[in-house]
Amino acid sequence: LGIAADRFRCHKTFILAGCLLSSLSGFGMYFRYTPAGFLVFRALGGFAAATWVAFTVLYSSYFPAEKGPQAINMLNVANQAGRLLCFVLVAALVGRLGERSSFFLAGLAGLAAAVLCLFVRNSAPAGAPVRLQEVPGLLRDRNLLACTLLAVLTQVVAFSTYSGFVTNYAVD
Repeated sequence: LGIAADRFRCHKTFILAGCLLSSLSGFGMYFRYTPAGFLVFRALGGFAAATWVAFTVLYSSYFPAEKGPQAINMLNVANQAGRLLCFVLVAALVGRLGERSSFFLAGLAGLAAAVLCLFVRNSAPAGAPVRLQEVPGLLRDRNLLACTLLAVLTQVVAFSTYSGFVTNYAVD
């Protein structure tokens, strides 16, 4: 998705699609509250999550190249803080509205994000987009591989804490 967004210079379109897929995923799990519904609509949520790449590229394009790492860091802090805030708010609301309501709330949040996305300024990132033929060469870049591994580990830590067993352990 990132390569396609770069190639067509339409990051905002990918971000908007991600917001709408997130909304569809949440509403889908609310209205199809079955194992099969969860499988299908959670998969849609996975596709939506993949559009995060276009968001990071678009956001960093608002800054000079030397400020790129700082911009990504600010974005990641905002992302994790938003997730934590959402976790706390939804936990409080689910206590009153029932656990199924969390999916409906996720659908509403996706719609709100889509509306906000309409006000985002599309900006072309500097430099030529990566071509598909260049991807194998990128896989030999040790710095890129180290940063990728660090990003994966960060996601594992984040998802294994507030989205994983820790909350279940705390309840028990």
